Amino acid sequence: MSMVKSVILFLLLGSVSIMDGVAQQAPPESAPSQSVLSSDDISDEELLSFVEASDAIRPIQLQVQEDIQGAIEDHGFTMERFQEVIMVFQNPEMDVEEFLTGDEEEALDRMEPVLMELEMNARDSMIDEISYKGLEVERYQQIFMTLQQDPDLMERVQMLSQ
Repeated sequence: MSMVKSVILFLLLGSVSIMDGVAQQAPPESAPSQSVLSSDDISDEELLSFVEASDAIRPIQLQVQEDIQGAIEDHGFTMERFQEVIMVFQNPEMDVEEFLTGDEEEALDRMEPVLMELEMNARDSMIDEISYKGLEVERYQQIFMTLQQDPDLMERVQMLSQ
């Protein structure tokens, strides 16, 4: 089992989140800075674009979650068993090959490109929506991070959303 495969399966276990999805697509040179912006650094227009982009992304996330679950089940895994497999991938003391049956290992090999394609398509769609709503991915990420840590900005978003 390759390291890439374990990382992909780990990333796909949970939902494809807004930040994870767009962060993985953005080239390293355009990755957001780790510093959180000040609420004053974000205009009302940007906040409205952010809200619109987030609203546009939500259905994409829900659909890809459903598609991923379907692909997992189509390849013979229950979600519970798939989660067990992911937990083994995360545990460096466990030998993945000893934990998986031969059929499961083959199913993972067949499932990998399907999951990768679902993830890439969803990520591309999310990035397109962010751009269509007038934001650069980096700026969207900065606003997202700031919003998580700034109650004043959250209040402004709620006021603008009414």
